[in-house]
Amino acid sequence: MAKKNLNAKKKKTAAELRQTAFIRFMIVIAVFVVWFGGVGARLVYLQIAQHEPLKEKAASQRRDVRKSRLPRGTIYDRNGRALAISVSVKTLYADATAIDDIAKASEDIAKALKTKPAELRKVLEEAKELGRKAVPIAKGLDATEVEAIDRALDTPNVRKAGTPKYEGLFWRDSQKRSYPHGPLAAHVIGFSDAEGVGQAGIEQSQNDVLYGAVIRREQERDRLGRVYDEVVTEKAPPGDVVLTIDNSAQYFAETALAAAVKNANAKAGMAVIIANKTGEVLALANYPTFDPSKLESIDDNNLRNAAIQNMYSPGSVFKLITYSAARERDLIRPQNHIDLGAGTIEIGSRRFRDSGRYGSVSYSKAMAVSSNVGAIRTAMRVGKKDFHQSILDFGFGTATGIELPAETAGVVRSPERWYGDSLASMAIGYEIGVSALQMATAFA
Repeated sequence: MAKKNLNAKKKKTAAELRQTAFIRFMIVIAVFVVWFGGVGARLVYLQIAQHEPLKEKAASQRRDVRKSRLPRGTIYDRNGRALAISVSVKTLYADATAIDDIAKASEDIAKALKTKPAELRKVLEEAKELGRKAVPIAKGLDATEVEAIDRALDTPNVRKAGTPKYEGLFWRDSQKRSYPHGPLAAHVIGFSDAEGVGQAGIEQSQNDVLYGAVIRREQERDRLGRVYDEVVTEKAPPGDVVLTIDNSAQYFAETALAAAVKNANAKAGMAVIIANKTGEVLALANYPTFDPSKLESIDDNNLRNAAIQNMYSPGSVFKLITYSAARERDLIRPQNHIDLGAGTIEIGSRRFRDSGRYGSVSYSKAMAVSSNVGAIRTAMRVGKKDFHQSILDFGFGTATGIELPAETAGVVRSPERWYGDSLASMAIGYEIGVSALQMATAFA
């Protein structure tokens, strides 16, 4: 009985072994099926769903795109003196992917740049998350500033090759606008921003000519970093601009204007010098002014180019336009006489007065004493239609065309919109809006 039971036990054990082996085999098969299924699903995901993102990521790892800008064109005065030039500076960049300890790096770099580490840390963390390898940290630094930063970052944790030596930082050459004469002719020249784009004056109006073209250099590298393909895209180089402005005349105008404004205890003033034979603008000045080299000095109070953007009623100086309109039509001559009477004249419901009683005087005398009565009576001889046409012929109501931004055309209403006393008012320089440049141009 014992032997028989032993044999039965052995047979049962063999069956169990076969069953166990089969189960194990099926488990292995199942594992392989699951594994191959997972790998297959992953391959499908990578090859189809993630094909484009991975392709772009791989390309970005072997592609290096660098942009450099040619120097912005130079602005000269009429005698070839440089008023605005571009100088070489450096911009500090960070390869955020190469900086391991963003917090420590932010502290060190911010200390060297004398800026806030929290702001820099935020910039670097965002850049690292996006995989950016060229983040501008500080722009427009001259040789002295570059040397100071290199020295400040020369610590035991610094990479000893290249400058700056701190791991993940590198310099790139760039351009910075410089104005050798400071605030001189600031409203004419204007200024450009950190990206080299004109924001006011000639810098803005001639930006297409002056703009420093961007050179785009795209390189393909192998896994060892060696360049095997390069594509360079260039645009037309920038041009220079020569102004009609004379540096010496501009200095004289600005100096005289500043003194006149202060002596009159005024808040602002304008000055324009025109070449009477050519009509060229030799000087155009405003007070207050600004220094285009110091952007922080610019505000709404001093940026406006009042000489071409502001309108005002010219007053008595406009009487010369009135007399000229009559003289061109041969209605008066300087030696002819005009009766100014008791020094008053009524037009509609208004009474216009002179500063005195002059009686019968020559037109030359009437102009010399700036007679309101004389100018009004002269305009009445010219007539509404012809007087209006003369105003237009002198360039009022139309922009002069000077190549500066936001020039006003002034205001000259058509005769149909005049009031009963408008002819009289306009004859002595009211009910009309002109710019300082328009007024100067009319007499050139």
